[in-house]
Amino acid sequence: MISNSELFNLVERLRAHGAKVDVTYDADLKAAEDRDVIASVSVAGVRGIGPHPMSPIAAAERIREALYAIEAYSDKVEGRQERLEDRAAALRQEGNARIERGSSALRAIPFGQPILVGHHSERRDRNYRERAGNNIGKGVEALNKAEHYERRAASVGTAGISSDNPLAVAELKTKLEKLKASQARMVAANKCVRKKDRDGLAALGFNPSQVEELFKPDFCGRVGFPSYALTNNSGNMRRIEQRIEQLERVAVAETKEVEHESGVRVVENVEANRVQLFFPGKPSDEVRSELKSSGFRWSPSEGAWQRHLNGAGKWAAQRVVEYLNKQGVNK
Repeated sequence: MISNSELFNLVERLRAHGAKVDVTYDADLKAAEDRDVIASVSVAGVRGIGPHPMSPIAAAERIREALYAIEAYSDKVEGRQERLEDRAAALRQEGNARIERGSSALRAIPFGQPILVGHHSERRDRNYRERAGNNIGKGVEALNKAEHYERRAASVGTAGISSDNPLAVAELKTKLEKLKASQARMVAANKCVRKKDRDGLAALGFNPSQVEELFKPDFCGRVGFPSYALTNNSGNMRRIEQRIEQLERVAVAETKEVEHESGVRVVENVEANRVQLFFPGKPSDEVRSELKSSGFRWSPSEGAWQRHLNGAGKWAAQRVVEYLNKQGVNK
C-alpha cells in the first residue's frame, strides 16, 4: 500500500523534472491531510512509463523507477564530466612539470654557450639539449590535450537532448512547442510586413528596432523573415517529431533477450537504451573487427558489446548474428 501523501510527493518530484503527469481524484474520498484522494495517474514523456492511467500502487512503483533512472542519468553525466576534468587536470600538471624541467635544464646552460663541435662533450651536450627540448615539446602537447579535455568537460550536457535521458521525450516536446511558437510568430510577422502593419508587429512582441529591421531588405531585396528561415525551422520540427515518435515507441517497449545458435545473447535493453551482445567468451579478432565496423563498442561495466537501441542498432545486431551463424562462430 501507499499513502495518498507519499504518492502526491512522488508525482510532484517527477513534475519538478519536467515530466507531464496527469492525476485524477476520487471525488467521494478525502485524505487525512485534507487532500483529494488520488484515483489514477498517467505519465507522458518519461522512458519506461506508458501514457495509460495507472492505479496508485502501480504509479508509485513506476514513478520510483523513473526517478531512480533520472538520478542515475544525472550521476552518469556528472561522472563523465568529472572524469574529463580529472584527465584535464592531470595533463595540465604533467605539461607544466615537463615545461619547467625542460626550461630549468636549458637555464643551466651558460647564456650563449655553443655546442663545442669535435669536443668530447659534444654528444653529451647535444643529448642534454635534445632531452630539454623534448620535455618542453611534450609539455606543450600535454597542455593542448588538457585544453581539449577541459572543452569537452564544459560541453557535457549541452550538446542537445540525448536519447539516453529518461526525460528525452518531455524535453523534446518542450523544444518542439517552442519551435512551433517561433514558426507561428514568423508567419504572423511576415503577414504584418506585407500589410506594412507596424502596430501588428508591436503586438507580436517586436520592439521598434526589430520592426525596422524586418522592413529592411536583405541582399536579395527580401523583407520580413526569409523563406529559408521558415523552411529550416519546419525541418527541425519534423526531425524532432520523428525523434519523439521513435522514443515513445521505446518508452512503452519491454526488454527482450534472445540466444542464438552462435551462443550469443542479444538483449534489447530498454532501461539502458542499448542493444547488447553478450558472448560466452572473448570473441576472435575477426569477430571484434566485425562488431566495431557495425557500430558496437565494448562496455566493461555491462560486459557486453553494445550500441544505441534504435532501428539501426537492431538491424546491426541482426547483421552481426547472421555473420556469426554463417561463420559458425561459437566463442
